[in-house]
Amino acid sequence: MNCFSTDTFDRGTFYQFYYAIHTMISLISPGMHIGWSAVALPLLTKNDTSGGSDAILYGNENAATWFASIVGISGPFGCLLGTFCMRAGRKIPMAIVGFTCTAGWLIISLSYGVKQILIGRFIVGIGTGLVSAPTVVYIAEISTLRYRSGLINGTSLAVGGGILIIYLLGFFIPNWRMQAAISTVIPLLSASSILLFLPESPIWLLHNKQESMAKQSLMKLRGLKRETPELDAEFTQMQNYCLKKVKECQIQTISLESSGTVKNPMEHSASNRFARRLHKICGVMSLPEVWKPYLILNSLFFFQQFCGICAIIAYSVNFVTTVGLTADPFLITAGIGVIQLLGCLLLVSTSYRLGVRRVSVISTGGMAFSLGILGTYLQFIKPNDVHDKYQPIAIVCIFLFVATGSYGLVAVPWSMVGELYPTKYVHYLAPLTTCMANIFNFTTLHMYPLLLVNGIVSAVYTYCAISIIATIFIALVLPETQGVPHHDIVARFQKK
Repeated sequence: MNCFSTDTFDRGTFYQFYYAIHTMISLISPGMHIGWSAVALPLLTKNDTSGGSDAILYGNENAATWFASIVGISGPFGCLLGTFCMRAGRKIPMAIVGFTCTAGWLIISLSYGVKQILIGRFIVGIGTGLVSAPTVVYIAEISTLRYRSGLINGTSLAVGGGILIIYLLGFFIPNWRMQAAISTVIPLLSASSILLFLPESPIWLLHNKQESMAKQSLMKLRGLKRETPELDAEFTQMQNYCLKKVKECQIQTISLESSGTVKNPMEHSASNRFARRLHKICGVMSLPEVWKPYLILNSLFFFQQFCGICAIIAYSVNFVTTVGLTADPFLITAGIGVIQLLGCLLLVSTSYRLGVRRVSVISTGGMAFSLGILGTYLQFIKPNDVHDKYQPIAIVCIFLFVATGSYGLVAVPWSMVGELYPTKYVHYLAPLTTCMANIFNFTTLHMYPLLLVNGIVSAVYTYCAISIIATIFIALVLPETQGVPHHDIVARFQKK
C-alpha cells in the first residue's frame, strides 16, 4: 500500500481526496441495494387485492425472507469474481460493479414475478460482493499515510449515502418499480466515469513491472504535470516497497518448494498440479502475516453482521413496526438513514485522533448500551405504557444504536482489509474475507425472522450480548493501525 509520504502539499492533497471520492461513488449503488429491502418489502408484501397490485410477494413469507437475504448468497460469487478481476487491476473490477448493478436494477424494475425480482437482486448482489475489495484496496494504495485511515473509513460514507438515498426514495416515492428504475442511473454513471477518468493504482502497476505507467499514474493522482522531488521520493519508496515484497515472495516460494512436496518438476498431471497448488495455498495461509489478520478480520466481520446493525438496516420498517412505535415507520427509517450518515461523518472526522481500536470499542460499547436500554424498555416499561408516554426512549435507543454502529463497527472491518493484509496476497485474501462477510450477512438476515418468533425482546437482548462480546474482543485483540505504515503492520504480525 502507498503509506510512504506524510508531508503533502495542497494540490496533491486535493487530488488525493478527489480520486478517493471518485472511487467511493462506486459504493453508492451497493449501499442502495443493502437498504432497499427495508422500504421495498412493505410494498411488495402489502395486503392489496386490487387488480393492478404490485405486491408480488404478498402471502409468500419464504420469498420475502429470500428477497431480503439473497444479497448474502450472491455476494460470495462477486467476491470470487473479484479474485480474478483484481488481477487486471483495481479500476476494472469497480467498472464491472457499475455495469452489473445497472443490469440488476433494470431487471428488478421490469420484474413481473418472484423469480425475476430475485434474479435482479442476485445480480446486484454480485456487484455488491465484488465492490468492497477493489475500492478499499485502491484507496489504501493511492493514499498517503497521513490520510489513509480517514479516506478508507470514508468508504462507509458512500455506503451510508446510498442507504439514505434509497430510504428517501422509499419515503417520497412509494413505488418499488420507480425506486429500482431510478437506481440504475448512479451505477451506470459511476462505471463510465471510472473507466474514462480514474488512473490505475501505481502500486499494482509496479507489481506488474509497468514502471513508466506507474509513475504517470502517480503524477495524475497527485495533480502534477511534471516530476518534482517530492514525487520522485515517493515513487522511489514505492519501488523499494514493491521490490521488498517480491523478494519476500521469492523466499517464501523457495521455502515451499524445498519442503518436499514438489518431488518431480517434470510431472504435469492434474493431480500433481492440484497437490502443488493446495500445498502452496496451505503454505501461504500458514504465514503469520496471513493467518493472524485473516482470523482477526473474519472475527470482526462476524461481530459486525451478528450484532444486529445489518439486520435493522435491511428490515428497518419491519423493526420499527415490531417495536411498536406509532410514528410513520418510513419516516423513522429515513431518520435512521440520516443518523447512519452522521455516524459515518463523525468516524471520518475523529478516526485520525482516536485510532481504529478506540473508535471500535466506543462503537460496540454504545451499541450494547443502547440495546440494553431498549430491551429494558420493551420488557418492563412498554407493557404498562398505555398512552405511549415513554415511547421516545425507544426512538432514541434505535437512533443511538444506528449512530454508534455506523460510527465504527459498520466501517472499520472494511477499512482494515486494505491495511492488514500483505500487498502480495491482498487480491486473494480481500475477496475471500469479503466472501465470508457476505455469508455472515446472509445468515444473519435469514435468522432475523426466526429470532422474532421468540419475541422482539429476545432478539434485542441477543444482539446486545453479541455487542458486549465484540467489545471485549476488540479491546483485547484488534491491532491499532492509525499512523502505522503498512509494512510495519505486516512486520508486527511476522514477529508475534
